[in-house]
Amino acid sequence: MDFIYNSIIERLTQNKAVFEEFNVPFIQYFDLFKSQYIYPELHLPYKRPALFYEWAAQWTDKGVGIQQGDLTLRLHLELENYGESFVGMTRTGQVMESKNKGYALEIFEMQKLVHAIISGLEGEAFTPLRRISTDPDLNPINTNVTLITYSTKVTDDTAFQIADRVFERVPLDDMQNERVETTPPVEEEDGYYSV
Repeated sequence: MDFIYNSIIERLTQNKAVFEEFNVPFIQYFDLFKSQYIYPELHLPYKRPALFYEWAAQWTDKGVGIQQGDLTLRLHLELENYGESFVGMTRTGQVMESKNKGYALEIFEMQKLVHAIISGLEGEAFTPLRRISTDPDLNPINTNVTLITYSTKVTDDTAFQIADRVFERVPLDDMQNERVETTPPVEEEDGYYSV
């Protein structure tokens, strides 16, 4: 699914000016999701905002060496955010509001922009991305994370494309041939090859 991952990064990077136009910081770090914000001590430090990519596919056969996958793609959008978003009342009845409420609520603008930019993104091997859910991830403590989930259909014909490289055709008679798995020769210790 690297082709979708790379397409998303390319689309977002091409639209960096849109983030500036809406006065929202551009994404500073892209990676596959490996629980970076849940276990930061196990990973190298990275800049935020960050976007992590996670996927799962269910495959069905469409022909010899060709499969179609129903792909679920989850983007983890992370903002390091120590701001507070509260609005409350004092004992005297005055409205009290956090001084950095706008900063704390920046995650909503970020998720809207990311979705607006990649919504409908498609490629040769995948159908347009269709958003199916948006949820907060409540696992991290000192960061805000939104999970944006998309679905798409993916076609994978890799097995068909490389089949002739893995198998060699061995003639049986004038009319038939058989596909036999090829094994590369192995070099022995004395410098000779065994077959």
